[in-house]
Amino acid sequence: MADTHDTLERWTGGGVTAERDRAIRVASLRYFDPMRGEARVAPVLGCALPAAGRLERQRLPGGADPFALLWRSPSETWVLAGTPAPIDALRRGLGPNEEISLVDQSGGIAGIHLAGARALAVLQRLGSSRSIPRVGEARTGRFADVVVTVAGWQADEYLLLVERAYCAHLLDWIRETLADL
Repeated sequence: MADTHDTLERWTGGGVTAERDRAIRVASLRYFDPMRGEARVAPVLGCALPAAGRLERQRLPGGADPFALLWRSPSETWVLAGTPAPIDALRRGLGPNEEISLVDQSGGIAGIHLAGARALAVLQRLGSSRSIPRVGEARTGRFADVVVTVAGWQADEYLLLVERAYCAHLLDWIRETLADL
C-alpha cells in the first residue's frame, strides 16, 4: 500500500518547517557486548560507538561520506546516513560474525526534519518534555501517541525517526500543531 503522504513532503508554519527526509538510510548495529561490538566497528568507521543517550556525527575515513551514530540502547546503535557508503562499509567490514549484526532498516524507518525557532514548542506539544533531546543527544519517547526516536541535530533542529507505518500519522499531528502556532 502506498504512503498516503507521498506528495506532501514539507509543511511550514509558526516559524517551523517539518520536512520528510526520503534520502536518509538507517541501519541498526546490534551486539551483546558493547566493548566487543565497538572493537569491530571502530576500525571500519574510524570512530567509537556513542555513549548512552548520545548522537555522534562523523565521516568515513577519508572524509567523504558523513553519517551519524545514534545510541538506542546498551545493545543497539543506529547508523544514519544520506548515502549508502557508511552502511555498505560496515557490511563489508563486519562480514559474517556472531558478535555484532547489521540490520538495514531504511525501508522501515522514516525520517522527518523539524527545524525553526519554535521546533522545541512543537515537540513539547506532541510529547513529553523528558523525551526531547538537547543538541548531540538522542532520546526515544511517545510523540503523537507513537514511539519516536528524536535526535538533537543542532540548535532548533531535530531529526525524528519513526516506523514508516506511523509516519503519516506523525506528519498529520505535526501539520495540525504547525497550524495552531
